[in-house]
Amino acid sequence: MLRGASQPIRLLAHLGLSLTCASTCACASARSPGPPDVLIVALDTIRWDHTDLAAPPSGITPNLSAFANLPGSVTFSQAYTDAAWSQPAYVSLLTGQRALTHGVGFLRSALIDGQATVATMFQAHGYETRAFASGPHLAPISGIASDFDAYIHSIDQRTIGIQVGPALEWLQQPRTADQPRFGFIHGYDAHAPYGAPAALSDPLQPGGVPLQ
Repeated sequence: MLRGASQPIRLLAHLGLSLTCASTCACASARSPGPPDVLIVALDTIRWDHTDLAAPPSGITPNLSAFANLPGSVTFSQAYTDAAWSQPAYVSLLTGQRALTHGVGFLRSALIDGQATVATMFQAHGYETRAFASGPHLAPISGIASDFDAYIHSIDQRTIGIQVGPALEWLQQPRTADQPRFGFIHGYDAHAPYGAPAALSDPLQPGGVPLQ
């Protein structure tokens, strides 16, 4: 998990490659032989210290805690984003490059043509690749969509629920041993202008003052 209250990007599944498929796991009734499915779930702008993975637990994110406690799950408490805002941070996540190396969000608006991403590498190993992304920073124009077999994007910022449905439908489909799946699911809901229900967000404001 990305940690540090001063940084606005918190990708709960930079924790994420550990989401590898403890995985798709729960999504498939029986695992096919062959390489595992791999799934990255990224929740934008979530503070590590405002989840139940920090101590003491607050009861705010029980489902996240349940996932973290699955057999084989790993939680990283000292992992840091490479950039202070969403677009370059996600491009770093998906390319393995430092933000000032790929330059997206600083030196250019999109990846250089031909730049390999994690989807490129999974495709090269026979994986079907799909992304379900939200918000303006992960729009296909950024260049990160090119090596996904399907890139389902919504400009709406409150869409994790919208994206999870199609992702689960895809993951629950029977797969063959020679066609494993790599999926990237991204939620933008907690980013300003804040899609979280007031019942969840207001208690976390300084002094419990309702969010305006």
